[in-house]
Amino acid sequence: MKKRVLSYMLIVALVFLSACSGVSSGDAKNPITITVWNYYMGEQKKAFDEMVSLFNTTVGTEQAIHVESISKASITELNNQVINSVNKEPGAEPVPDMFFAYADAAYALYQMDMLADYTRYLSPDALAAFVPAFLDE
Repeated sequence: MKKRVLSYMLIVALVFLSACSGVSSGDAKNPITITVWNYYMGEQKKAFDEMVSLFNTTVGTEQAIHVESISKASITELNNQVINSVNKEPGAEPVPDMFFAYADAAYALYQMDMLADYTRYLSPDALAAFVPAFLDE
């Protein structure tokens, strides 16, 4: 089970990093900052933070893109904070550029027209590397 969860987390992280690399470049004086909310803890958080750091020090530096990863401690807390942000609840943080969500929360946000089509950011070759059922979900 631990291996499956870690594999899933790495796949999602790969999608995230691939999407970021498709963003227009910033410049050294005006870097693009992408805020990502996640719910990772422990080893998952460590692995994801390492991938973000690797991106920031390689492609991110080259293209003046900085990714800021923020853990919201649990999927429930993350979902609540995203919904509060979208609804502009008092005290809510700005809506992040990217976030991790289960299908039910993503569907609610889709109905509010708050999700972007990720396929715009991935090449056909990158999309072909994924299991179709994973992308369909």
